[in-house]
Parts: sequence; C-alpha cells; structure tokens
Amino acid sequence: MRNQDRRRGIMTNQIRRSPRRGRLSEFPDELLLKILSFLPSKDVVATSAISKRWKSLWKEVKKFRYDATPSYPHTFQMFALFIRSRSNVESLQLKLNPNNSRQDIKDFG
Repeated sequence: MRNQDRRRGIMTNQIRRSPRRGRLSEFPDELLLKILSFLPSKDVVATSAISKRWKSLWKEVKKFRYDATPSYPHTFQMFALFIRSRSNVESLQLKLNPNNSRQDIKDFG
C-alpha cells in the first residue's frame, strides 16, 4: 500500500510540473466564438472576467440566447439596446416571461 501512495505522490508532482496542455484559452478565437454561441448570453458575458483576452471576445459572438423569464425590465432593455447596436447578429433566441408586455417586445424591435 505504501508503494502505491509513493507512486501517486510522484504522479501528482509530475502533473504539477508538466506544462499546461489543452487549455481553453489556447484555442483560436473562431473556435471559442463557436463554443460561446451555444451558451446563454448571460454566461457568454460572464466569460469577460476570465482574462484580458476574453474581456472583449464575447462582443464578437454572432448568436445570442437570452432568457428573460426572471423578468428584470432594466436588464432586458440593456440587452435589447446591445442587440440593436449590433450589425453582425446571425441568430437570436429569446425566451420571454409571460409577464413581458407587448410594449416590451415592441421596444426590443
């Protein structure tokens, strides 16, 4: 049993010393943008906190998924303004709260 523990310790040290491989940040922007396009918009924006490289990467995403079911009118309005300012949106998927008024939807368009 003691030999196994020693081997585990050696393996752990080797892993710690080995160069980091397979890091998401090493992927090209095109692939990262493709991955981000599958996430809800809230999560896409949250990736801006990962690193300097990611800080503005989310702004290049062309497909958006927005869930407005927890109805926060100010958040919805900010998202609507952001989308309206974009010229490169390829796809937009909205999930609205039944409490969203028709005026909210008109304001979005």
